[in-house]
Amino acid sequence: MRAHYVDETLFVHGIFWPDHFSHWLYNTMLPLYSTMKRYGGTKDSWTLKVNSYYRDHNTKNQGKWEMRHIFQTGFELVLIEDELATEFQTLPPSDAPICFRQAVIGLGSQCALGYCEKNIPSDVYHSFRDVIADYYWKTPDTWQRHIRTTQDLLDAAEKSRLKSEGGESVKAAAEAEAGSQNSTLSCLDKARYYNFEPSSGVDPLKPLKESTNRVGYKLPDTVDPEVVNGRRRLVVAMIQREGSSRRVINDQELVDSLAAAGFRVKWISFDNGCGLAETAYLLRDVHVLATPHGNAIGTSVFMPTTNPVPTLISLDASRYSESWFINTVSAIGQRFLQSVCGPHGYVDAATKSRCPYYKDTDLANFVLSIWGTRIVLGLSDELALSYKEMVAKGELDEQAVQKFRDYVKRTPSAQRLAEAELDILIGPEYPKALIE
Repeated sequence: MRAHYVDETLFVHGIFWPDHFSHWLYNTMLPLYSTMKRYGGTKDSWTLKVNSYYRDHNTKNQGKWEMRHIFQTGFELVLIEDELATEFQTLPPSDAPICFRQAVIGLGSQCALGYCEKNIPSDVYHSFRDVIADYYWKTPDTWQRHIRTTQDLLDAAEKSRLKSEGGESVKAAAEAEAGSQNSTLSCLDKARYYNFEPSSGVDPLKPLKESTNRVGYKLPDTVDPEVVNGRRRLVVAMIQREGSSRRVINDQELVDSLAAAGFRVKWISFDNGCGLAETAYLLRDVHVLATPHGNAIGTSVFMPTTNPVPTLISLDASRYSESWFINTVSAIGQRFLQSVCGPHGYVDAATKSRCPYYKDTDLANFVLSIWGTRIVLGLSDELALSYKEMVAKGELDEQAVQKFRDYVKRTPSAQRLAEAELDILIGPEYPKALIE
């Protein structure tokens, strides 16, 4: 038996939460890229993914995070067939062992967070961004070719799925139409542009598709003037989380105000899918990024290095706020601002009135799914004490719970209290005291 021999370096690594863009990027891809730069990795290098941590085994979302821009001839070996998510990945050969010239094991505990032993150099972030830009849209032709290739792959996958289901029935056709709305290209189709060229004869506040004269350009300001009548027009992007408890409920008002002030504005949504290249493409010319706290903040790595300093505004709900991204943004050399929408921290009543929050029915449903058979809202302090005593004694059965609920139904004051407690449950603050 002769072994397969590859005269390249093999980079061995694990992956954390591959279905989550920012964790995949900052806890896996950037540390891997940093390790490759440190140990002489090239476009011909290979990787071996030995494990996935916190992976959703019901999806293959990692297929969005293509890495051909880094490993242009190399491959990634995976040990489980179910984890084959892109054409860049492959199983080890079954007929003989595979050997490499050398291997680099591990990623060196690198990231911008306190739990890592080493920081990733800032030039690594910028190099990663530039490698993607050069690979996908160095010229308009390369970008258009990528779009055509991606669409062909999506169409082929959809035809294969329909064929396996026994033909294009009416139901299958409907499913295909719905599926076409969820792809790596969806974010490009959904993006809205305000005050971008060409704008002559067009209402500047009316959203446009990306104009053909700037599609595919690495530096769009060469075709879309950055300075008009002596005034610089910064690009401000607003990322919306549709159908989420973190969504910005007055996003259109925000966009209209920015457009009226003369900014070039992008409205972006990733909710129906977006590939790595497409994500980088949308952020390639953005000077200021405003987004609800969470996964989308990680896209700031693709913002250009500009003057003034690239600025990220995290729109935080009170129960969705943490410092995770402050460290990563600082490592890139960007400005980070937090704007908290919730019942605390307002300077005056007028500010509070302009900062509405989204009622978190998702969390309410989560709480009810766990404790729904036992939870009772609207109990007075005295009855709540009786409830707790019954819980402690193991006497809180279905009949006891129903008695408490019957009391609330026939008592107006208890009903008013239940309504108030429900508002707390779905309000902007995590209802720790109420749950306890």
